[in-house]
Amino acid sequence: MSTILRFRPNVPVQVSLAYSTGRRKELGRPLLFTLTDGRVMFLPVTVADLIEHRNIQPRQPFFICRFKPRRGALDHWRVWLPGEPVPIADIVDSELRALEQDCVLASLKELDHAW
Repeated sequence: MSTILRFRPNVPVQVSLAYSTGRRKELGRPLLFTLTDGRVMFLPVTVADLIEHRNIQPRQPFFICRFKPRRGALDHWRVWLPGEPVPIADIVDSELRALEQDCVLASLKELDHAW
């Protein structure tokens, strides 16, 4: 039985695919990808689409990371090639906007209680 690659939040992993596509065991379930080192990884369809969009070929190394910016926030998956910058700026920007909204809402609640 193959070892399953488990993605720890915010830890990039360099991998390379053994085959160009993943296998789906059941509709609506993550896709199974076999890696060149014999491990397997399960990825949501949206992440598989990121790999396909980047036109990543079998045996081509790439990085994949499951970013979890803060507790309770949704995971953001990113895929990039060696030599490219780590694509986290858009995640940080969206988290800052969400934090700003939280602060504004908290301020409005305080004002509401003051009346």
